[in-house]
Amino acid sequence: MLIDIMERMIYMMASKMILNPSKIWGLMVNKGLSWKSLAVAAGISTRITYKVSHGQAIYPITAKKIADTLGVRVTDLAASGVMVD
Repeated sequence: MLIDIMERMIYMMASKMILNPSKIWGLMVNKGLSWKSLAVAAGISTRITYKVSHGQAIYPITAKKIADTLGVRVTDLAASGVMVD
């Protein structure tokens, strides 16, 4: 419940956020995904996966698509304490 509230706050407060590429890479390896196959599975562009892999900011709704594809919460992927206005 608390994590759900935290996720909602992220969506409302952050216009963009940075995900932890290492965490994502680890989950991708476990699922046998490449950056390109993650993009296809999440319904996002490879440009977005490039941004994520290089620690650049993306929109929270896009982060949710990635998290859903990897079977985790957005808060599990967020770079520690990093939010961008």
